[in-house]
Amino acid sequence: MILALPDYARAHFNLGLIHYKEGRYSKAVTSLRTAVTLSPNDARAQQALEEASKWLLQTSAPLYYLSKQPHEIAAINY
Repeated sequence: MILALPDYARAHFNLGLIHYKEGRYSKAVTSLRTAVTLSPNDARAQQALEEASKWLLQTSAPLYYLSKQPHEIAAINY
C-alpha cells in the first residue's frame, strides 16, 4: 500500500493497527516498525509493534515452538 504521506508516522501506525486487527501480523509489524522509526518516542507505536511481533512469532513459529510458553520462546536462540 502506498501512503499519500509516506513520512507521516500516524498513518503507518493506523495502517499497522488495521493489519493487526485483520490478522496480517507480518504487514502489521512492517507498518508499525516504520511508525516507530519515524516517531521513536511514540510509546503506543512501540507497544503495538511489540504485540504484533509476538503474534507474528507465535503464528509463524514451527510447531515445536508453539508448544512452549512465550517466555521460553524468547529464550531460544535461533
